[in-house]
Amino acid sequence: IGPGDVLKVVVLGQTEMTGNFTVGPDGMVSFPIIGKIKASETTTLELERKLTVLLADGILKRPQVTVTVGEYGSQKVFVTGEVQRPGQYSLKADRSLLALLRPERF
Repeated sequence: IGPGDVLKVVVLGQTEMTGNFTVGPDGMVSFPIIGKIKASETTTLELERKLTVLLADGILKRPQVTVTVGEYGSQKVFVTGEVQRPGQYSLKADRSLLALLRPERF
């Protein structure tokens, strides 16, 4: 996880704590009720554990938290050559490499 990444956080049964959260340039993410927590330089599993511990500390009983990266703003791909749209792109969960490499001609 790094600055600019968009995290999809699901807290089971807690719609106000579920959603997309962007990691700021300082590596922090603002999370409802908890406030800012450090997200950069951690894995999604480590962040899940951190959120679970923080929420279990007097906020929720046995919280179930899932964290995935919806968009890697911190990770860029550069597409060059004979493609429709050369340039720099952020990695997204729903974007395949083939979609970025659509050739103009064969």
